[in-house]
Amino acid sequence: MKRLWRAVPRLWFQLAAAAFLLTVVAAAVLAPWLSPHDPNKQSISARLMPPAWQGGGSTEYLLGTDELGRDVLSRLLHGARTSVLIGVGVVLVTAVLGVAIGTLAGYVGGKFDAVVRWLMDTVLSLPGLLISAALVFVLGASVTTVIIALSIEGWLVYCRMARGMVRTSRSMPYVDAATVVGVGLPRLLGRHILPNIVSPLITLSTLEFARIVIAEATLSFLGLGIQPPLVSWGLMINNGGAYLTTAWWLITLPGLALTLTALSANIVANWVRQVSDPLQRSGALLAVAR
Repeated sequence: MKRLWRAVPRLWFQLAAAAFLLTVVAAAVLAPWLSPHDPNKQSISARLMPPAWQGGGSTEYLLGTDELGRDVLSRLLHGARTSVLIGVGVVLVTAVLGVAIGTLAGYVGGKFDAVVRWLMDTVLSLPGLLISAALVFVLGASVTTVIIALSIEGWLVYCRMARGMVRTSRSMPYVDAATVVGVGLPRLLGRHILPNIVSPLITLSTLEFARIVIAEATLSFLGLGIQPPLVSWGLMINNGGAYLTTAWWLITLPGLALTLTALSANIVANWVRQVSDPLQRSGALLAVAR
């Protein structure tokens, strides 16, 4: 226990990333109550007002206003809500679908495995972001459509990982013992195989969350993702591009929020991998305890 307490100061970078990620999630959940203004309320008299610490700013709008006089802080909070909702939604859909298909393909093998491998190769040969953009364009922009569009290719990484790890676990003695005593396939997969691949999947899910947040912002930036009256960081960057030289906060603040969120998710994922992997965990504890 003393070693762990001594290790905390050396983990400040990882702890800071985790704290920032939790702050983003909390801001997303509490956005309707934390926002000082309606994110879509326009005020032409207050348009392009700089942040409060800059000359001409006001404490009423701490992070300034945009070209329509809308509060940037309120829009950032609601943009976080959109990003977290889509990120978590896509991760849940792709993880459940990919792990289920990959687990069955890895354990059953045969023709089913061959079909799954052919399907993965086919989907991987397609430009994922372009397909997602085309699907959103055809079906119409909404949170549900964006989640479906970004899930088309997202399940592949979970399927590949689950399939490979299940194929490895299938030859383990404990699987042979469970098969000999008559354990059914659902119980064998759910009780004996899947628990052994949970840690890598958690790490992968955290990385995928960062990728999805950036992908959603990219679609919105291109005008093919989230549309008004919803708010998205990518949409804010798109709208603020025309005012880059006159109103730096319109593109810098949502861009910074997007960058820090993705960076924090990657740092946390790497930390989770080190903690969950026995070999890396022992090496990390020895390093921080010195």
